[in-house]
Amino acid sequence: MRHTVFCSRAHPWLFVQLSVEKRVSHILQEVDVQLKAVCERFISDMTSGLTVPLKDFLAKCDVIFQLAEKDRLDPASTLLQQPFAKADEVHQVVVQGNKLIKTKVPALRQSLALYLANEETEHILFRPVKASVLQAYEALERIAVRYYSTSDQFIISTPTQDQVSLMLALTQDQDHTQELP
Repeated sequence: MRHTVFCSRAHPWLFVQLSVEKRVSHILQEVDVQLKAVCERFISDMTSGLTVPLKDFLAKCDVIFQLAEKDRLDPASTLLQQPFAKADEVHQVVVQGNKLIKTKVPALRQSLALYLANEETEHILFRPVKASVLQAYEALERIAVRYYSTSDQFIISTPTQDQVSLMLALTQDQDHTQELP
């Protein structure tokens, strides 16, 4: 009898505890989903901010390539006839992209350090941004190599993947050296 009295008294507490644990677990899952969405939006916004001139140029090229294919025209000559695709203009796209990296990445890194205060998490969030920036430059380089003459490629001066990585790393190092006394 003693045993049944103890169980009947323990049962409501057990029920409350399980209910609270279930609710906390559900709230944590909701927080994880929201955090993931915010991080994805942050990564997308940062990538867009760093690659706007490159992505705009690449989008214009895609339109030209689609139109050339539709009209059965040579994509190279169709592209090179476009004012935005002149070597000097493409070089300006590269210059703008490089400038964005040099000016925005230190501020981005500083914000990450300020709000996260955890280097590992900062690297986790910056890694996909870096990958997207590298992909944009790589796509531009593929177009330059495929459709432009050697002299035009020289004018365009698309940085290699190693050079873009170095720019991203140097802006990171500059940010950390600014923190030193």
